[in-house]
Amino acid sequence: MKGKIISVLTRNVGLKLVAVVFAIVLWFLVVNVDNPNKSGNFTVPVTIKNENVLTDAGKYVSVLSGGSVVTFRVTAKRSIYDRLSSSDFVAVADLKNLEDNRRVPIEIRAINYSKQVTISSRAHYVEVEISDVMSAKFVIEGATKGEAANGNVPADIKVSPNVVSVEGPADVVSKIDHVVATCDIDGLSSDVNENVVPVYYNAKNKVVDTTQLTMSVTTVSVTVDLVSVMDVNLSVETSGELQEGLTLDSVKADPETIKVQGEADVLNKLTTIVIPGSAVNLSSVTSSMRTTVDISTFLPEGVKLAEGQDSRISVIITLKDLQERTFTVPLSNFTIRNLGSGLAAEFEEEEVEVVVTGYSDELDKLTEAKITGSVDVSGLDEGSHRLRAEIDIDGNLQAESVVLIVVISRDENDEGE
Repeated sequence: MKGKIISVLTRNVGLKLVAVVFAIVLWFLVVNVDNPNKSGNFTVPVTIKNENVLTDAGKYVSVLSGGSVVTFRVTAKRSIYDRLSSSDFVAVADLKNLEDNRRVPIEIRAINYSKQVTISSRAHYVEVEISDVMSAKFVIEGATKGEAANGNVPADIKVSPNVVSVEGPADVVSKIDHVVATCDIDGLSSDVNENVVPVYYNAKNKVVDTTQLTMSVTTVSVTVDLVSVMDVNLSVETSGELQEGLTLDSVKADPETIKVQGEADVLNKLTTIVIPGSAVNLSSVTSSMRTTVDISTFLPEGVKLAEGQDSRISVIITLKDLQERTFTVPLSNFTIRNLGSGLAAEFEEEEVEVVVTGYSDELDKLTEAKITGSVDVSGLDEGSHRLRAEIDIDGNLQAESVVLIVVISRDENDEGE
């Protein structure tokens, strides 16, 4: 029996070896046909490592656009490839390997199936920008937007905390000119407190991109106290007597009303503000004249001038031997002073009527061309503004003040930043 088995095994040995080799080759062919290699691209985020190498040296590193991810090619057997996802790979850029002060090589490796996948040998880099680190502190200004209800206006704006520390690339930090936290008061009639994200502006009032900066605070609390505003009539008292031969025609304030603010219960009791006789003494008056008083000293307790209201009030004393005439003056005679950078301004109308008081012989010599004036737009921004003009006129003539509408817009010829 044993001999028969040996005889069978040793018979036609060459053919049997060929059959074995053929079977092995066939097996490899079948495997490769059923499970071929497969290639494709994967994209993963790039992790920046050892940033302290630069920050400890007072430098700031920023990854340029597109450098936060990397796309690479992977090859593996189909059975393995079909199981792969981006989470099976990591990409690391080590700042210790910084080249030419502008790029960092990316090391890509497989977390899973590391021995069964092949990652393309193509070199990948993160492009970076190296700059000096700068720190600065800024006072946060409080501001409002919108219009409060029922004639209320902001009386006091408080910001807490009101100082922010900023750190980041010097070329970005150096652009910051001021920081503003704006609270929306539109439609409100009572005090408001709101958490606000401060906005950073350059000197031309354009927003600075702060995505690369580190701030000590990201939100602040803005508290706005609202108060009522109303127009109040002015009345003028006098002291002393005119010299013999002179007759008083009228004494009036210009303007005849002023805008004041305060608590509603205080303003509701207020009907008139009196300029006392101690401010207007007739004994020294020899002709019609205009004098200026500071109305703020005559305000009742709890009442303040509204924002933008000039405290200087004119008192016009007119004697009966004087005349008034109205002149139609072209606004080309008027100038606009203290216009902010990057702005343009023009008057809404082409002419204005100016009432001039004086003796008849002086009025006869006066022409529209001799009446000039100006408006001050200091601190005003884009929009339409009603402003009281300062009028220049010669001799003893007196001109009543006029209100001009000035339209301020962005200067299209100013390139800005």
